[in-house]
Amino acid sequence: MKSCKRLFSSFLMTILIVGLSLGHTFIDAKAENNDFYEATGATYTVDKTSLLVGEKIIIKVAATPTNANNLTDCKLVLSDDSVLHYTPTTNTDNDGKMWFEISALKAGTCAVTPAFTVCDENGDDLDTKITGTPITFTTTNIVYDNDIITDGKSPNITITIDENLENHLDITADDKSAIIYDGFAVGLDFDISNISDTISINDKDKIKNKIIELTDDETKINDIIYLNIDAFKKVYESLTPITELKNDVTISIEIPDEWILEDNSLRAYFIVRLHDGEANIIGGIFNPETKLFSFETDKFSTYALSYIDYTEDESEPKDSTKDTKEVPKTNDSTNPVAFMLMSFAVISVMFALKNKNTIED
Repeated sequence: MKSCKRLFSSFLMTILIVGLSLGHTFIDAKAENNDFYEATGATYTVDKTSLLVGEKIIIKVAATPTNANNLTDCKLVLSDDSVLHYTPTTNTDNDGKMWFEISALKAGTCAVTPAFTVCDENGDDLDTKITGTPITFTTTNIVYDNDIITDGKSPNITITIDENLENHLDITADDKSAIIYDGFAVGLDFDISNISDTISINDKDKIKNKIIELTDDETKINDIIYLNIDAFKKVYESLTPITELKNDVTISIEIPDEWILEDNSLRAYFIVRLHDGEANIIGGIFNPETKLFSFETDKFSTYALSYIDYTEDESEPKDSTKDTKEVPKTNDSTNPVAFMLMSFAVISVMFALKNKNTIED
């Protein structure tokens, strides 16, 4: 009897030494028969570790137990579950692996570690996890393909939009899939044309009448550039007209050299927008260094760019649509009076506080 016990002890010691030499982890089953269950860890297969937000991929996880009868409660341990999410899914290959669908929720990084629970031959949980080496996923936001198309007759124009295009228009799951899985271009396109020679007399009269309301003097109407600015939602080769966005974009128009005075304090630039038959004055800010006049808008149709001149003794005319608001004598953004224009729009300082991309023609 003692000899049998010595042989059994020697046998267990031999298993332990061989196991350690192979780099295996031995797990005490805590079962009545004191058997040992051995596993070498978890492994997994994944196609890539760089994902776009909204993208989904499959991760396949397996373990290599030599004596364990069962593996249950396979999980993925996420270092940041606000970046990635996972759900078990069907194993269509029947290859002995557990399959999980990984979804990218937002831009960031997240380490993923597979984990199993080892059970004994009776299916009892041993509370011992087999884990693999963490793998780090990097997720980035979708990049939209925005563009400006001009007729070559319009002034230089830039349009500034939010990096997240969903702040401006509806982006569907199908739109995102077209970007992620098909490589299609999805974005916001602008078509700009100079219609000064083709604008209808009716539309021109509506715009001029609005300027007269602003100045109270028909003789103060100066040069006018008439532009048609159209917006389109682009999905691959399909363009859908958009007449109104959910939030403003910023349009910056380069003022012609012949319109710029040495003393900018005596000239004010402005926009008249004609949308659905209604004309409205839109104020903005002129930057004398860049020669850009910037304003905000969320509607797309006909725009007219013009200016008003003053003398030192003249009072500021009022916009008849804004009873208490006045157009300033200067467009120099360094002069406090210039900021009165922004009573017709959002103050331009807010432009810099938004996370935006700029499109140039």
